[in-house]
Amino acid sequence: MNDARFEDAPLAHHPLRLRAESVEDLAILSALAQDSVGRAGDIAWMPRKRRLVLVMNRFRWENGTEDAQPQRVRSAISVESVLRVRARGLDPADSGQVCD
Repeated sequence: MNDARFEDAPLAHHPLRLRAESVEDLAILSALAQDSVGRAGDIAWMPRKRRLVLVMNRFRWENGTEDAQPQRVRSAISVESVLRVRARGLDPADSGQVCD
């Protein structure tokens, strides 16, 4: 049996939208976000909504065929039911600080 390929998807040229509902799902999202970079200013903590949102540029690992050109795409991860956020090695006041 072969794995599914990105170009096989009916909406291959539309945004990829995934949702993690288990630890196994989270491992997949983690792999897709591997090697992502962003800025401290692209992290939003919304305590009233209990939501943490991170916007980043990630390498598009699922980018079609083997001869496809590497590309980075703007991506967001939204984490729900977050009660508290702490930063280590990151200055939230320095919005231009690069996070990798």
